Amino acid sequence: MSRVTLRPEAELYCFNLEDKEPILDLQVLLNQVYNRAGYDYRIDYSREVEPALAEKDKIWVEELLETL
Repeated sequence: MSRVTLRPEAELYCFNLEDKEPILDLQVLLNQVYNRAGYDYRIDYSREVEPALAEKDKIWVEELLETL
């Protein structure tokens, strides 16, 4: 694990097979990173992506966004 105050150093935590596996909610983590980094202010989501998507990928993205 790399704590922000210790970077670039990291800590290693060992566990044996009898311990319960640690669970991390990646969606919560990604949401926190997105919010803290201010990506909603830095990225202009109204612009076309660079490099441009292939036509089939562009259609897939548009269909996906319609479902949200």
